Amino acid sequence: MSNPSRLSRLVHNHASLYTAIFTVRNKDKVSLLDPALVGIGFLHDGVFYTDARAVIECMEKGDEFDFGQRWSRQPAGRQFIHRSGTLFVRILTDRNGLAILVVFRNYRYTARDESLLPKAEAAFRDLSRTINSLVKETDDLVAKKQDSDNKPASATSKT
Repeated sequence: MSNPSRLSRLVHNHASLYTAIFTVRNKDKVSLLDPALVGIGFLHDGVFYTDARAVIECMEKGDEFDFGQRWSRQPAGRQFIHRSGTLFVRILTDRNGLAILVVFRNYRYTARDESLLPKAEAAFRDLSRTINSLVKETDDLVAKKQDSDNKPASATSKT
């Protein structure tokens, strides 16, 4: 396990260096993150402690996440690395099952070879599409449920 506050300090102090922070606010979709990442070429890289408070401070609506009051107990985040070695994703899951994904380039590796940047960009595009489709599906399901909730029972039942 790495230094518990290294990533969170870097995200907080140098947010512009990081590619993105995604959120998944549906527990059922959070459970699909690991297989979705593996499906687009990411490998499990270990578990790392991260100061979620510093990450939340970089976000809009970060107060919706509950990592507890004891900041001395930093959440363990599952980390994945893309097969190309160019991109990391760390998943922080809160007490309610919601997730924050911190995505950042492997600067140590990509700084040595500029030809790796297109691979990092391609991995990020695949990741963005995957996360956005996961979130969009959730939104679609919520919208469909709301539509069916607003219809009279006779309109939704097949008789």
